[in-house]
Amino acid sequence: MHLRSKYGQFMPTILKSKLSRETRYSRASKNGRLCDKFEQGRPIIVELNPDETLSFRVKGTKTRFSMHITSAFELAKVNTIIQRHNKKMENYKTDKKLGLKRKKPKPPHIFYGKSFFTVLK
Repeated sequence: MHLRSKYGQFMPTILKSKLSRETRYSRASKNGRLCDKFEQGRPIIVELNPDETLSFRVKGTKTRFSMHITSAFELAKVNTIIQRHNKKMENYKTDKKLGLKRKKPKPPHIFYGKSFFTVLK
């Protein structure tokens, strides 16, 4: 059941039970190692729990990996910042090859420290 606000937009509902979804495929193989790009691995089960945690597990295994939703949000933010910077650098390098003069993009601001930033790469 979705609730509507007075502006006609859907309002999020409070999660009271566990919600789980299965990905189509992943790079995790039966022995836990990463597969090649062309080899299809086992699906990953993702669970959103009412206590604001995300749980991941490879289908067919019992080992679960959990993280808080705010940690996942911060991880997604850092990943997006890195992807944007890499795209800007790619555009800068192609423009430089064409002989256009552009300013080199500044490196992204590291707001957690270099060790955390390098682990996320």
